[in-house]
Amino acid sequence: MEAFIQSYFEKLQTLLEEERKEEIRLYEEIILKAPISERREQGWTWYPVQIVQQDFINQSVVLTFERTTHLDLPTRWQVGNVLTLFSNQQNGRHSETISGIILSLWKERVKVQFPFDEIPEWIEEGKLGLDMAIDNISYQEMEKAIRIVSEAHHNRLEKLRNILLGLQKVSFDTTKFVPELPLLNTSQQKAVEIAMRANEIAIVHGPPGTGKTTTLCQLIRLLVQEKKQVLVSAPSNTAVDVLTERLGDMGLKVLRIGHPSRIQETLLRYSLDYQISVHPDTKLIKKWRQQADEYQKLAYKYKRNFGENEYQQRKLLLEEARKLRKDAQQQEKNIIDELIAKAQVITATLVGSANPVLENKQFACALIDEAAQALEPACWIPILKAEKVIFAGDHHQLPPTIKSINAAQQGLSVTLFEKAIQKQAESSQMLSIQYRANSKIMEFSSRRFYQSQLRAHETVAHLQLFAEGHPENSPITWIDTAGCGFEEQYTNDTKSYFNPKEAHLLHQHLQQLIQQLSSRSISIAVISPYKKQVEYFSEILTKEIQSYSLEINTIDGFQGQEKDVIYISLVRSNTDGKIGFLEDIRRMNVAITRARYKLIIVGDSATVGNHSFYRDLLEYIQKEGDYKSAWELEYFNA
Repeated sequence: MEAFIQSYFEKLQTLLEEERKEEIRLYEEIILKAPISERREQGWTWYPVQIVQQDFINQSVVLTFERTTHLDLPTRWQVGNVLTLFSNQQNGRHSETISGIILSLWKERVKVQFPFDEIPEWIEEGKLGLDMAIDNISYQEMEKAIRIVSEAHHNRLEKLRNILLGLQKVSFDTTKFVPELPLLNTSQQKAVEIAMRANEIAIVHGPPGTGKTTTLCQLIRLLVQEKKQVLVSAPSNTAVDVLTERLGDMGLKVLRIGHPSRIQETLLRYSLDYQISVHPDTKLIKKWRQQADEYQKLAYKYKRNFGENEYQQRKLLLEEARKLRKDAQQQEKNIIDELIAKAQVITATLVGSANPVLENKQFACALIDEAAQALEPACWIPILKAEKVIFAGDHHQLPPTIKSINAAQQGLSVTLFEKAIQKQAESSQMLSIQYRANSKIMEFSSRRFYQSQLRAHETVAHLQLFAEGHPENSPITWIDTAGCGFEEQYTNDTKSYFNPKEAHLLHQHLQQLIQQLSSRSISIAVISPYKKQVEYFSEILTKEIQSYSLEINTIDGFQGQEKDVIYISLVRSNTDGKIGFLEDIRRMNVAITRARYKLIIVGDSATVGNHSFYRDLLEYIQKEGDYKSAWELEYFNA
C-alpha cells in the first residue's frame, strides 16, 4: 500500500508541475517577452501608474493605483487576479518585483493587497507598472497539500486519503437519527441522510436543476445544529459566494475568507475584512497605525548630512513605529481569532482555505461544492483541515480547466470527485428531480448522462413559451445550416473559431421570436463554445435585443446559470467534419440544460453529425422537437 501511495502522489506532483510549467511558458510567451507597449495594448499591463492611496487591512498593505495615460485601452484583469508591481527606472525593469491580489477594479484605478512586510523602498521612485501575473501561491499550496497527504500516517487524514483512493471502505453510523426535512424531495432527503451518517466521506451528485444548493444548505444547517463548525469551499469565488449568500439568508453565522471575484453588496457583511472593520477594537488598531505612520514620516525627514543625534532620533522613531505596528497586528490577530471562533460556517475557495488566518484550524466537516470542476491537488487543501469531507457536483458537466494537454491526458483532468464516486458508490446519492426545464428539454440529457433517472417536477414539466399550435411552441428546436455555405472562420489573434453567417441567421430568428413574445418578460441567452463567436454576437445584436434581458456568453462562462430561452451557436462547419471543442460532450451537456422554456440549437448537422452524441441529439429533436432546415425559413430566403 505504501508503495502505491508514494507512486500515486509522485505522479500527481509531476502532473501538477507540468501544468505549472505550461502556465509559466504561456505567461512568458504572452507577457514577459513582449515589450511594455505591446502588453499594454493587449490589456495585460498598466504603465505608467501612480499610487494615490495607501491603507492597512488584515495584516496587509492595500495600495490604490491610478493609470495616468492610455486610459482608453482595455484590461484583461479581474478582481482576485494576481498582479506584479515593477519599476521601470532607467528604461530597464527593476530586478525586484512584488505580487499582490486585486481587491477592486475600475476603468482607471485598481486596489491591490500586498503582504505587509514586502513593500520595497523603490515604490517611491516612480515609473511604476503593473503586470498580470501567475498565481504561484495556488501552486505552492497545492504542492504543500500533496506532500502532507502523501506523508499522512496513523491519523485521520491517512484514513480519509485511503478511503478516497479506494484502499479502505467508507463507514456509516446507521443508528444516527436524521430528521425529515419538509423542503426536500425524496432523493434530496436521502442525500442528506447519507451525508449525516457517513463517518468519512459522502457525495451529493447534483445534475443540472436538481436543487443541489438547496440540499447543501439544509445539510449544513443540520451539521451546525450538532454544534459542528463547517468549512465550505469551491474552486471558484462565484460558487463560494452563492453558498455564502444562501447560508447567510438562513440566519447562520457565516464568515467569508478571501477575495470574492464579484463581491455583492449583500455579501460585504460576511467578509472577514468587513467584520474586522466594524469590530469595536478596530478603532484602537487604526489609531496605533496612524501614530506609526506619523513616526515613520518624522524619521524620514532626516534624508542626508545629519549627525549622530539625528541618527539616534531616527532610530528611536522607527523602533516606536515598528512597536506600534506589531501591537496593531497582534490586536488584529486577536479579532480574527474571535471572529473565526464565533462563526458557524467558514466559506472560502479551495486555495483560500489555506489562508494563514485558518492555520492549524480543524473542522468537523469540509464541504466541497463544484468538486467535479476542481483539480485534485486543490481539493486536498480543505481536506487537510477536516474530520469528514462531503463532495458536491456533477462529473457530467465541465471538467477543470487544464492548460497542459499532456498533463490532462495523463490523468490530471480526472477529479477526486470522479474517483470517489467510482470507488465509494455507496456513499453517493444522485438528486433525481429537476426543477428547471420542460421535460423534453431535460430528457435527452437524462438518457445520455444519467441513465434516464432524471424526471421533471410537475411545476416545470410542461412549461411552454407559446400556446399549442404556435410555430415556435416546441420546447426544443434545431435550425440546420447544412448545405447553406455557412463556413466557419478562424482568427490567429484569438485562436478561436467564429461563423458570421450562422450568427446573422440566429440574430434574425431571435428578432422574430422577440416580436412574437410581444414584450413579455422573458429572459434570453445566446451562448457558444467559441469566444470569438460570442464577441461577434456582442457586435451584431441590436440595442433593442440587448435590452431584452439578454446575456451573451461562452458555454463555460454560463455554467450554473439558466434562462427562459437559450440559443446555442455551434459554429463549426467544414468539409472535414472537425468539431474541436464540441467533442467534449460534457460542455454540451451544460449548454443544453440551461433553458427553462425553449432551447434553440443552430448548427451544421453535416459537420457535427459524424459524432454519435450530435447524431443522437439530432434524431431526438427530429422525433420529440422541431427540426428546421435554414433553407425553409422565410427570413433566410428573403
